[in-house]
Amino acid sequence: MVYLIEAGELRPDRPDAAGKRVCVTDFSALAEAAGVLGEDVHILEGCLRGGMSKHESHERFDYLSVSVCDARDPLAPPVRLCAFLTKDALVILSDGTGETGKALAGLCVPGTRCGEPARLICACLDRLTADDYLALESIEREVTGLEEALLSSRNHDYCIREIAGLRRRLMALKSYYEHLIAICEGVRENENGVADKHTLRAFRLLEQRAARLGNSVLNLRDYVTQVREAYQAQVDIDLNKIMKVFTVITAIFLPLTLVAGWYGMNFKMPEYGWRFGYPLVIAGSLVVVAALLIYFKRKKWF
Repeated sequence: MVYLIEAGELRPDRPDAAGKRVCVTDFSALAEAAGVLGEDVHILEGCLRGGMSKHESHERFDYLSVSVCDARDPLAPPVRLCAFLTKDALVILSDGTGETGKALAGLCVPGTRCGEPARLICACLDRLTADDYLALESIEREVTGLEEALLSSRNHDYCIREIAGLRRRLMALKSYYEHLIAICEGVRENENGVADKHTLRAFRLLEQRAARLGNSVLNLRDYVTQVREAYQAQVDIDLNKIMKVFTVITAIFLPLTLVAGWYGMNFKMPEYGWRFGYPLVIAGSLVVVAALLIYFKRKKWF
């Protein structure tokens, strides 16, 4: 769909009218996009071959590509959003799905305020990141819940799986915001003069938001690391408790093992001919066990 920027608003295109234009379409309609830009379609195809998020300044236009990540589900396949930008035209290419499609559908309608073509792509990226703080707050609540579950010793195996999943989600968001910051920096260099000062200010504000979101992601990643370390500390404490129990049991039965070894020797001992010898050994063993139990209890070793 092609729109004409007239009196600071998007209007349905009129081929005979002079003015700046915005084209919003999918990747299959690259020929139409090339006609709006006045560029060779093969040049645009060359730009689209690189799938990563980036900004490039070519001879007559700027090209930017964003792999849009949904902050609520960062591990979902990202939606690719590409834009070709000149002083007088903007071409946005997208498959029109997910939040990206909704943002474009809400912005690219007749009557939308749009002084410059570049301002529209900035408004789209701004809308896509507007609610990311809420998604990060949701992730923070998840981390807090995992921390409480670890402290109460409930289902540690489940917690460690959740920690691994959170780290992957945060890494995806970190990469997304870093790419978004780099794109904003590239646009603000304005080598082709495709943006006016108001648009550059809008991109600067978007860059600052992406930087704040990136810092929040880093803080959450540190929080997850602390929770993982707390989990490891809890595992070590539980293991120490188990080893303490085995140590106490070993210490209790060590004297009995000595008695058994002593009387298991193949020598004739005086106790063998005494009718109270066997009961005395049993009583002595019980006394030793009781004494050790009392001693360990007083030391609070179990």
